[in-house]
Amino acid sequence: MNDELAGIIETAQDYGLWVAAHAHGTEGIIRAVEAGVNSIEHGTYLDETGMDLMIAKGTYYVPTIIAGEWVAEKAKIDNFFPELVRPKAASIGPQIQSTFAKAYKRGVKIAFGTDSGVSPHGENWKEFVLMVEAGMPAAEAIQSATIETAKLFRLDDVLGQIKVNYLADMVATNEDPTKNISALGNIVFVMKDGEIIKEL
Repeated sequence: MNDELAGIIETAQDYGLWVAAHAHGTEGIIRAVEAGVNSIEHGTYLDETGMDLMIAKGTYYVPTIIAGEWVAEKAKIDNFFPELVRPKAASIGPQIQSTFAKAYKRGVKIAFGTDSGVSPHGENWKEFVLMVEAGMPAAEAIQSATIETAKLFRLDDVLGQIKVNYLADMVATNEDPTKNISALGNIVFVMKDGEIIKEL
């Protein structure tokens, strides 16, 4: 199994690609990180050993707290999930947020992701709220979605900052999101490649 992981990652690197591992369990996370993946998505049962390994390897953690919260809420609705799935779904939400809080405090690199498609598109901004609730300062939560994700994607020479020679991709709110992170749920201005897409 480890040889297979190493082969996948080596092939991806040969093509200039990066590898993200969809991993919930501790053993799978550790194997993926040891093999050299660039990021762990979800990481529900990431433990301190895995966190320390991720720090040592420079592996990013993409927690997708909102996906866990969404399935936990839906688990409260009769017949939404099969009864076999319902208990697991009910426990995932709080677990992912708790794992995120520990990983952030320990110093694991965090990149923003929502797994939208599980939760509805358009509610992605709620991930910021959940991150802040778990102890990440609002400014760092915003950076996880800008400069840190640009670093993960190896696009930090053109994205993630408002800077000369960078792509002019930006959004604006009417409130300071570092003081009220929920302001990111009300975007009033969108610019893509220097072109205004939305302006209220």
